[in-house]
Amino acid sequence: MINNSSKGNLLNNHSLGVLSRALETSFWTNRKLNLPTSFQLEFDWTDLYFEPVNSFEAPNTAISIDFINPKSISLLSTKEHEEKEDLVEFLLKRENFSLDCREKYFTFTDNGLKKRIIAEMKSVITVHGYSPNENIFLVENCSLVFIAEDYGLAISAESIKLFACSVEVELNKIPEIYDKWVNYWATYCKLVDTKNPLPKDESFERRYFYGT
Repeated sequence: MINNSSKGNLLNNHSLGVLSRALETSFWTNRKLNLPTSFQLEFDWTDLYFEPVNSFEAPNTAISIDFINPKSISLLSTKEHEEKEDLVEFLLKRENFSLDCREKYFTFTDNGLKKRIIAEMKSVITVHGYSPNENIFLVENCSLVFIAEDYGLAISAESIKLFACSVEVELNKIPEIYDKWVNYWATYCKLVDTKNPLPKDESFERRYFYGT
């Protein structure tokens, strides 16, 4: 969980910056709204390394982010949505959900980028709390703004918790987990066409053909 001390904020800001980098090429795969206490987002094909279940499988890269006591939640779209319920249905209720975050508009820490993303949206529909255009949005303990394809979210909250395979992950461990993925991926690419490749990683073709 985010630490509110001065030293903790410096460490968290770095860790949140690394988390942004690790998720900016991911897929947004699920969400669970449990207001007023929490809002959970799930991402897969991240640049994070969690140990595989066994030696025959690729590592897990999925992570869940729980926003605790959300202060503001707004749905974003590059398209005009005259009916609020249309966007609510698409982003919060639709099943078989998966959106590509690879446009790299994804940040916990860059307030300038947050403002620019929000300003460029044709639809900003607030479903909880205040508008992300309010000054307080950028000074909350935690805020995230991102785009996945033509859609996205702007969220602020009291704190966040991270989970991988239902196990809580400390935020300050994220830089280490990211570095493990960088090393793993370098090794995977080096060995992929040899006689001793690592276990098949389904994300290789996506990254190879789409350049991420």
